[in-house]
Formats: sequence, C-alpha cells, structure tokens
Amino acid sequence: MYYDKQGKYFLTLKTKPYYILMETILPLGTIIAFAGQINPQTYLCGADNFSPSPSNNTGWILCDGSEVSETVFPMLFNAIGNLYGGFNGSFYVPDYRGYFLRGLAVNAGQDPGFANRIRLPNGENAGVGSTQQGMIQQHEHLYNNYPVQQASGGQYFGAASISHQEISSTTELLSNGYNLSGEETRPKNIYVNYLIYSGIGQM
Repeated sequence: MYYDKQGKYFLTLKTKPYYILMETILPLGTIIAFAGQINPQTYLCGADNFSPSPSNNTGWILCDGSEVSETVFPMLFNAIGNLYGGFNGSFYVPDYRGYFLRGLAVNAGQDPGFANRIRLPNGENAGVGSTQQGMIQQHEHLYNNYPVQQASGGQYFGAASISHQEISSTTELLSNGYNLSGEETRPKNIYVNYLIYSGIGQM
C-alpha cells in the first residue's frame, strides 16, 4: 500500500492506480457528472468499466437504474439501501438519464411544488429520489394598447371597434437558425453521464 503527497492511499489494479478515498472525503453514494463516453451496452470507456457487476474496475457505476448485487457492492448498499428498489440480495442504482438534478428542499419556499413531488416506492414524498414532471410556471400576458378604428354605419356609428394584428406563432421564433419553442420547456443544456461512487467493491 502506498501514499501520495496528499496522504491518500491507493492500490495498483491492472497497472493503473485507483485511489480509495476515505468516506469522510468522498462519501459512498456521491454523484458526479462524467464527460467521457460510456458504451451503454458494455459500460466501457476505454479500459475503465462502470458496470454494476464484478468486472467494474473504477468504483463508479453508471446511474441508469441497473440492478446491483449487495454482495458485490456492499458499501454502496449500506449508503442507499433499497431506496431505488430491490429485493432478495439486490438493489438498484438511481436512473438519472434525462434528468436535471435539484438540491433537496425542506419547504415550499425553496420548491413551490414541494407537496406534490412523486415519491420512490421506498422513499418519502419529498425525499431524496423523488421526482417532478415538467411544468411551465403560471403567468399572464397583459395588453393595454389595442389598435382601434372608428366604426361606421348603424345607430352607434360613433363607437370604436377593436381590430387585431396577426403575429407570428411561437413555433416560428428562431435564434441563430434554431427553434426557441418546441416539445418541452428547458434551459440550454449538455449531455453528461451521471456516476455514483460505490467504493472498490469485490475485486
């Protein structure tokens, strides 16, 4: 066993050093965004394996909702248990594909939809792992400058009539050639792979 200059110790696995970070430094169950391309079938990114199986050589598992063995990743099971499902010696990692992550709120002041979140089967209504559907915040558009023209004919010829001007549909709003309206409400975004730290597992 060896130590680096920061006092962290590591072992050598297949000629590559893998740091074993103490739980106080990197808690089990930690989530990170990984910019590498992981094959969704083999879980490989080069020689690095992010699978939920004994062949994992990184200590990180892709957050795709996969079933995991308690005996292979006992430290991760101690951290998240069956929060995301599981039984008979297995449990599941969270599935973060397509999701934005949001810090846990404790009241409606921090999350206006706090009371209506969707709980996990083994979770709490507004606990870690609970989800929300997409939504557009309620709002109004107020208009106070209508174009008018004098009405003609009839008993009330002096009345004004309201005309309207045709405007473009929101589907025609463009920015640098890209549509600004479409199938969902979303901020500008970029894809990453979310990984969960499981420890070294059974090597």
